[in-house]
Amino acid sequence: MKDGLVFVVGLALIAGLGLLLVRYYNGHASTAAARAADNSAPPKEEARPVPKLKHRVKEAAPKVWEEPVAAVLAPEVVTPVAPAPPPFPTVEQIAVGTEKPRITAMFGNPSIAAVTTDRGHLVETFVYKREKGLGQTFISFEDGRVLSAYSTYAHVRPVGRN
Repeated sequence: MKDGLVFVVGLALIAGLGLLLVRYYNGHASTAAARAADNSAPPKEEARPVPKLKHRVKEAAPKVWEEPVAAVLAPEVVTPVAPAPPPFPTVEQIAVGTEKPRITAMFGNPSIAAVTTDRGHLVETFVYKREKGLGQTFISFEDGRVLSAYSTYAHVRPVGRN
């Protein structure tokens, strides 16, 4: 008798589970079939209720970065400083036979340079000018070495006198 009762209770449990599963799958299967038949209607999502919070969370105020107005209106202007000009060459500073790279290292690039050849030799002439044209130094090179040098100076008349 005890075995019969266990059998009946087990059978009832299995039948109940079977009915629940059939109802569950039939409900979902019918809505899926209806969706497949009507593709134009998008699926409706069920609105889930938002759970109520027990505590309110304060939202932080957005940070505002403040910059001084003076820094925005007047940026710092950096002006490059020109290097000091090389010294003006005088005849006393130039020795005959000095090589051209040494002259350019001492006095910089010339204001005017001319190149020619004479009887198979390379002849170069450098002209160094002072500011405002008050003086000039001419250096002649033959095959990269100083051949000669001379200077000219302008005589300035005082303004207002004849």
